[in-house]
Amino acid sequence: FQAEDGIRDRSPSRGLGDVYKRQATCYLRREWAQCPATWLDIEFSVPHTDTRLRHLTETEMSDDILVDKRDGIATVTFNRPEQRNAINYEGWLTLQRLAADLGSDDSVRVIVFAGSGDKAFSAGADIKDFEEHRNNTANARRYAEAFEGALDAIGDIPKPTISRIHGFCVGGGCEFSTATDIRIAADNSRFGIPVARLSLLAGYIEMRRLINLVGAGPASYLLLSARLIDAEEALRIGLITQVVPLAELQSYTCLLYTSPSPRDGLLSRMPSSA
Repeated sequence: FQAEDGIRDRSPSRGLGDVYKRQATCYLRREWAQCPATWLDIEFSVPHTDTRLRHLTETEMSDDILVDKRDGIATVTFNRPEQRNAINYEGWLTLQRLAADLGSDDSVRVIVFAGSGDKAFSAGADIKDFEEHRNNTANARRYAEAFEGALDAIGDIPKPTISRIHGFCVGGGCEFSTATDIRIAADNSRFGIPVARLSLLAGYIEMRRLINLVGAGPASYLLLSARLIDAEEALRIGLITQVVPLAELQSYTCLLYTSPSPRDGLLSRMPSSA
């Protein structure tokens, strides 16, 4: 599997600029596949200031992440089904920009994240990226900025966010889901953060949302055992919000924001931009 957080500060004074300026201490440890005896240990403190993010434009959007906006709902789809919707380095940068764009778009009131195909929500970070983007200290720094910056940007969107999960939701995909407000999972979903299988150490900064959701004990178990758990166990420990049959996943999620009851739908609770 590809490997690679939920309480947020919703105060109006905390914007994306504050997120990018916040200092992050990251710890990474990796065993190289080409040379199992060689280890890379990195410790650094960096600000979230990837200047490339500021220059992303609409035309730079790839087919790897799709956005559909209609009737106040923005659906963001991870669109790499053959890779189980693994997210590459450029994808993390794109997600940062999308969070800023959708968060400030007055026509969007609820944001849903989903995975294409029938295999996965997301299998996390694309490990094929690691040789290019995590092969030395400088590259690892940039990768950490992109990954953590994406999760923080999603977590800071001032609108309801929903993860509509099916199949594999592991590694960075699982971490991504914890940055959203609500996680609705199909009964065929599988969850885990198997960084131990790749000899990676996850730092507290990227794990804090998981710990906030499930507690230190279950979080440690998931990380140290590297095992995957099913949807019912994920619900029991608080990792997800609800489990529904796979066939009902999309309709159930839609009811959250399109309920005919004026009190039940998320859209009815969101103030109009006017």
